Amino acid sequence: MGATQLDARFEKPQVNGNFAWPKRPKSGKLRPVRRFRATELVGRTDELRTLRDLAAAAVGGAGAIAAIVGEPGTGKTRLAGELTALAEHEGSGVVRGACLEGSRAPLRPIVEALLDGAPGGSMPDWLVAGRPPDDEAHGVVLAEAVVRSVAARGAGSVLHLDDLHWADADTLDVVIELTTLVRRHPVLVVVTARPACAEVVRVVEAIERVDHGAVVRLDKLDAAAVDALIESCLGGGAPADVLRFVRERSDGVPLFVEELLAGLDDAGALVETDGVWSSISRVAPVVPASFDASVTRRLAGLDRPARSVVEAAALLGREFDWRLLAPITGRSAAEVDAALREAVEAQLLEVAGGRYQFRHALTRDSVVARLAPTEQAELARSALAELDLAGDRSDHDLSIALARLAGDDERAGRELVAAASEALASGALATATELVAMADVLQTTGAVRADLDELAVETHSLAGRTQAASERGQAALSDLARRPGTEQRRIRVSLALARAELAAGEWERAARHAAAARVLHDVEPDAAALARILAIEAHVAINQRRTNDAIDAAEAAVAAAARAGLGDVQCEALEVLGRAERFLRPDSTRHFEQALAVASSHGLGAWRVRAMMEVAIDRVFRDGVFGPLLAAREVAESAGALVSVAVIDLHLAGINLVSGRREIGLEIAERCVDDCRRYRLSMLPIALLHVADGHALHGDNRRAEAAMDEVLSHDDGSPEVEAAVWGWVRGDMAFVAGDEERWLECLDRAMDALRGHEGTVPFPFRAMWPLLRTAADRDGAAAREEVRASHVMVVLGNSWPLDVADAIELGRGGRHAEAEEVFGEAARRLGDDEWSRWQRHRVRLVAARPALRDGWGDPASWLREAEVYFDTAGYPDVAARCRRIAREAGLTVRRRGRGDSVVPPSLAARGVSSREMDVLHQLVARATNREIGDRLHLSVRTVEKHVASLMLKLEAGSRRELAEQAQRAIEGSIASATAGR
Repeated sequence: MGATQLDARFEKPQVNGNFAWPKRPKSGKLRPVRRFRATELVGRTDELRTLRDLAAAAVGGAGAIAAIVGEPGTGKTRLAGELTALAEHEGSGVVRGACLEGSRAPLRPIVEALLDGAPGGSMPDWLVAGRPPDDEAHGVVLAEAVVRSVAARGAGSVLHLDDLHWADADTLDVVIELTTLVRRHPVLVVVTARPACAEVVRVVEAIERVDHGAVVRLDKLDAAAVDALIESCLGGGAPADVLRFVRERSDGVPLFVEELLAGLDDAGALVETDGVWSSISRVAPVVPASFDASVTRRLAGLDRPARSVVEAAALLGREFDWRLLAPITGRSAAEVDAALREAVEAQLLEVAGGRYQFRHALTRDSVVARLAPTEQAELARSALAELDLAGDRSDHDLSIALARLAGDDERAGRELVAAASEALASGALATATELVAMADVLQTTGAVRADLDELAVETHSLAGRTQAASERGQAALSDLARRPGTEQRRIRVSLALARAELAAGEWERAARHAAAARVLHDVEPDAAALARILAIEAHVAINQRRTNDAIDAAEAAVAAAARAGLGDVQCEALEVLGRAERFLRPDSTRHFEQALAVASSHGLGAWRVRAMMEVAIDRVFRDGVFGPLLAAREVAESAGALVSVAVIDLHLAGINLVSGRREIGLEIAERCVDDCRRYRLSMLPIALLHVADGHALHGDNRRAEAAMDEVLSHDDGSPEVEAAVWGWVRGDMAFVAGDEERWLECLDRAMDALRGHEGTVPFPFRAMWPLLRTAADRDGAAAREEVRASHVMVVLGNSWPLDVADAIELGRGGRHAEAEEVFGEAARRLGDDEWSRWQRHRVRLVAARPALRDGWGDPASWLREAEVYFDTAGYPDVAARCRRIAREAGLTVRRRGRGDSVVPPSLAARGVSSREMDVLHQLVARATNREIGDRLHLSVRTVEKHVASLMLKLEAGSRRELAEQAQRAIEGSIASATAGR
């Protein structure tokens, strides 16, 4: 048959603008509709190549993100599926998650994806259930946790999120953050979405802004690709008239190609005989020119009972619970079962994962569109009644959709508030905010409106919109005050306002709201409210540096929370209590251990990680044991508690810096600063102080001062910050320069800043201060008394400088034997870790001059050992001070040539001179040639010659490689020099 004949059969007049299928005879059963699926990907070669290139880059460690964007039916999911199938074939991990139309379940596609074969320890526990602490719920923290979880499956792993146009707000926020974070992980993120969606536009623009992102836009197939797709679906050649017919009416959309072929086959116009397809003339249907008409034809082919079941199912969503259909439609279970089977045969429905669902989202849309508003409302009311009868309160999305179709704003508002509350409890702030906004436009009253106002205050508060929270909260309080019996609601709103002010750092305002809540509580007592009030009061007090008040409030909060069964509030208050008492009482660790027990018993994963971290930090301060802190970091990272990871890194940076390990300390500190900026953490100034100290120990005062300038730009006049700047960073600048007089001046400034201040930070310089004053004979007794009366002594090792100061005072008074006994006992208490070695030689250097003058101890040995230690550690000016003191005392100082540095044996064997070692020390400190020349009093040309000579001797290809070789040699020398001590 020619094309003209076939077209004549197919071209029938349109009715109401749609093509109409002929009615099937009343008798006889529906013949199962054949499925047509292409056996290969057609017309998307270039697009697949782009995605495969990104996948290959991810395998190599360069993470990437891609969006596949196209209209419905253009093959977005098929293309993504082709990519993931290739990835799996090549051994890469693949996880998938899909967004559902109408669903506002927070992070649903991401949780689904990460639960898809998640290996042990790679899934953040709080991402699935339970609310994380607020600082772990930030969008960028969630994104980092997600990408690390996917990366745990191996290099080149793929995260595929389907139908992003239906995503909840929190999922969209995470994807936005992933556009920048994924670059640092060997992961490929692939999302699919329709273009006509503002949220999708935002994601696409973010992906287009990064050089490791790609947006693959799926256009309609051209005529040749449509022909190839048809032949792939049929498994062979197609009649020319069928090719032309489908090509013209599919509009180049792959889904429509498949649907049109199914329609032709169902109508009998397309027949397969022995693997050969032909078109025949005995059946003369009018094939639809759109997918919508195809659905209409299939729906019309069902009998009335089956059609009513499918229409009711459409209101329940694309995927639905078939057990609800019998009571909603008034049909028997047997009738519903028969109807569903008939709809599957007609390719309106399919069975996926043991559940019925519409074959395509567009299929469901088409069915719903054919229902009149009155029919929709009637079915929705029946469905709601059945949900209530079944006591099913879990599916808020369905209840919200049905209530809105039924015109029941009160019910819709109530469901939206419940869904928003659950979202907030799971840490999904963006979703909660979106749901509150949806509820705000409804006409709700009474209790529903009051619940909504309270929730709005909390969402604004957590989002950092303090002004919006305050305005909404004050309005809600005014409304509630006019109604009797609303004390508990007013307490909750007041507490939400207090937390908003806490988040903004407005301690006085937070205190006022907490006080208002307490007044209301006195009228209408409630144990849970009291616990939360006390916890806020503890936070206010510790932030206002009222340590004793913070301890009192936190203790009361712990007791009240225990009585009310509020595990999270117990953990929160115990953490405040432990931090407040950390350096005041030797047994403060018990608070963190109690928090760990509470978190474990209540299943609070993130609080458990935080308690583990605090216990480990205490072990460092009190026992000098670092293993638990490293173990806590590993647990925190595997649990996705990335803020806790950053806090631990802050402590690890400090530990390394106060041990003189400037390279690793600075590296960790800079990483911590990056995390603080990324997660917008309030501890950024402290991390910057660590960076400043790292530069100070390198002798790079310019960079140290720049970091301190940024610290001061964030500071609100804190005495502790001023003390840290002077006593810690500038004090280390002076020490590294070998200027003991300047060092003491810096410590004097720091101690002046701290006097009269209730702060609890036991800065190590506070123990060095009385030692320096005693050595300089500047009222050392008063300095020692002042420091011993403080909490500084709680920290392990802080007693060593004070004991040595006592020995210096005894030696000055001629009590040499006692001086040596005190000194020796103090030395025996020191360990052999990096921190102890650094402290031992710093203290001995300070003690050497007065010991030489007064004739006690073994200062000559102290100076020789300190010289070797500081020289090999890369502190040439400190080593030079050791030699200078020895010369002044008439001790013999070994000559090592023109340079000042001791050459490690491994470098001496390769011909490195002492002067060249001086240059290497400066390269390790990242100094430029001009800076090296200034420090060593050499011309730039001479420095260049030394660098060139070193590159030849050490066979290095760059300055960086020279510095790395020198650093390894220095560390090896330090280990040898201090072995056995």
